[in-house]
Amino acid sequence: MVYDAFVAVVETGRNEIHPGDIVQFMREQNHPMGIWNVNGELTKLRGLGVVRLNDDNATWTLIPGVDFEEASLKPNGEATTSSD
Repeated sequence: MVYDAFVAVVETGRNEIHPGDIVQFMREQNHPMGIWNVNGELTKLRGLGVVRLNDDNATWTLIPGVDFEEASLKPNGEATTSSD
């Protein structure tokens, strides 16, 4: 659900996403989610290798060429890229 919301926010033209952007989107879709839950899900997505955290400005970006469905099926949460 958070991945889909992340993609939807990116599709509005935003490349760098704050967790609050996802919280706001989810609220607008009538699926409220707390910031701590979103942060936890973003950390999981990072572990799958589908998003990246920019430590300098605390924003998240999608990693190009990574398929969420494929990444989520990898054993032990191994990240995957288009070069795998």
